[in-house]
Amino acid sequence: FTSVCDAEHPCENGGTCTGDPIKYCICPPYTYGDRCSVILLCEVDLCAVLGDGCEFLNETQCVYDIEEELPSLQCKDPNKIIKDKKCRDCTCENGKCVKDKTGRSFCKCEPPFASYNSG
Repeated sequence: FTSVCDAEHPCENGGTCTGDPIKYCICPPYTYGDRCSVILLCEVDLCAVLGDGCEFLNETQCVYDIEEELPSLQCKDPNKIIKDKKCRDCTCENGKCVKDKTGRSFCKCEPPFASYNSG
């Protein structure tokens, strides 16, 4: 057997490299694979889940939020948001479009309005 992970081949998506002498990854929730590179919920048949969303899939990518320990779907174009199962320009009712720390756009609501993820 050989080690799966090391300094040159780290675990992905927040996984932890452990073991002695053979190193392996301990994967966080919803990830698996030798180096935690596969995001579990992104492997389901998204066409079935989203209905008519198959064309929409080529505009999106699945990402893993290490802090929240959850997978999510986001638009490949950082200036777009997912709305009504499509990647659309970021326009917001009762608020403004801003960027998060990764450069992704999202709607920031003005009080007393609240945001929700409608997908």
